[in-house]
Amino acid sequence: MSSASANGLVIRQGNQLVLTPRAEALKPQLERWLNDFEKHILFQEQFDPATSSRVFYIATSDLVEQMLAGPLLTHLSRIAPNTRVVFTKLDKRGFASQIESGEVDFSISVMESNHPSLMVTTLYRDEFVSIVRHGHPLLKSSDTVQAFCQYPHILAAQGKTLKGW
Repeated sequence: MSSASANGLVIRQGNQLVLTPRAEALKPQLERWLNDFEKHILFQEQFDPATSSRVFYIATSDLVEQMLAGPLLTHLSRIAPNTRVVFTKLDKRGFASQIESGEVDFSISVMESNHPSLMVTTLYRDEFVSIVRHGHPLLKSSDTVQAFCQYPHILAAQGKTLKGW
C-alpha cells in the first residue's frame, strides 16, 4: 500500500485510507480494465467456431490481406460460418499498442518483435526470389553469388527504408 500512497492514490484519514481525487478520476478506467480482465481471463468462455459470431480484427499489409483473404474466408465459411473478419492497416511503429489496446486481435506481418507483452510465432519462412529476362548472362554463370552481386537490383521495401523484406 505504500507505493499507492506514494503515488498519490490514497491518503490516510484517521485509521482509514481514502481515495485521492486522482484515484477517483482513475476509477472508471480501472473498472473497465477489471471488467475486461474478468471477461477475457477469469471467465473466458470456450470458443466454439461453429456457433461463434465473433468479429476478428487482423492488422496486416495490403499484400498479406490480398493473399490471405480469399482462402481464409473460404475456410471460415465452412468451420465458423457466423464469424467475421475485418482487415485493418498495420501500423508498423505501433502494432504492439494496436494489439494491447484491443483495437486488433492479432497481426500478420514480416516484422519481428521482442515486445515483452506480445507472443510472436513464425508462420513460415520465405526466400528472396530473383527474376531475370530470358537469355540474361547471369543464367549461364557458374559462380552465381558473385555474378549476381555484379548486376544492378531493384529493392522491394516499404516506406523510406532501404532494408528489403
